[in-house]
Amino acid sequence: DENFNKEIKESIDKHSTSEPITDIYKQYIEIKFVQDAEDFYRQQKILCLESNSIMEDLTQISKNFDEEINFVKFFLPKFKSTFQMLINNINTIEKISETAINDPNLYIETIFDIYERFVKLFCTEPSFNIALDKACCKFINNNAVTEKSGTTTKSAELLARYCDALLKKAFATFDSNLIKKN
Repeated sequence: DENFNKEIKESIDKHSTSEPITDIYKQYIEIKFVQDAEDFYRQQKILCLESNSIMEDLTQISKNFDEEINFVKFFLPKFKSTFQMLINNINTIEKISETAINDPNLYIETIFDIYERFVKLFCTEPSFNIALDKACCKFINNNAVTEKSGTTTKSAELLARYCDALLKKAFATFDSNLIKKN
């Protein structure tokens, strides 16, 4: 756990954006979670008040505490592994940065691979997909490759070179198919 916390802190420090990580957490996780919890417990309170039995109320409160504890025990390890995957993906770009700075295929395909992993992970949750798109915009323009190049336009340059190579390859295939037909 200590190493995990250290990795999180280092990753946050190294890859910080103009928006602090606590603000991102608050905006996309905490506010919605707290609101949903408040709504749920307000509804529970109404049900308890209708029962008119203190013993039933205390039993229900105890049951709710147990459910919350079990919820945390169940989901916290999943959150930790998901966050670890995020850290590993950030490190993936760092590992290839020396080569990717001049290799559009490696850079773009690595970005696509990272994006696809998170899309699969969050495919059923629209709010996470919105957050993923925003995070990708920031990540694509500020990562180890853009830092090494000294410009935030390096991603755009590599994407343009990648598209150019794809178009040339497609044209060459089209041209050779045309020659074969004649």
